[in-house]
Amino acid sequence: MKQSGFVLAAIEVVPVGDLKSVLPRRSAPPAPPLEDLYSAARAAFPGVRLGGGMFSFFTELNRKRVPAQRLDFVHNTTCPIVHAATTAR
Repeated sequence: MKQSGFVLAAIEVVPVGDLKSVLPRRSAPPAPPLEDLYSAARAAFPGVRLGGGMFSFFTELNRKRVPAQRLDFVHNTTCPIVHAATTAR
């Protein structure tokens, strides 16, 4: 990144298993501890704001809370269509 001249304002780090929803009482894909991911990101991108959270649904953020004290911000996506999306005529 330094060699390219690209300046990051912030990055967000999540394990690949958190890119989709995992239903309660189901096994989540294996992932390193979030603290390890955050430490590695801070080492790789010193001085850059670090965020974490969920790229799937808010329910996932509620089920699997991130250690927010290790982050500069917490992120979650929104989904405008959660249940049936039928067109009324």
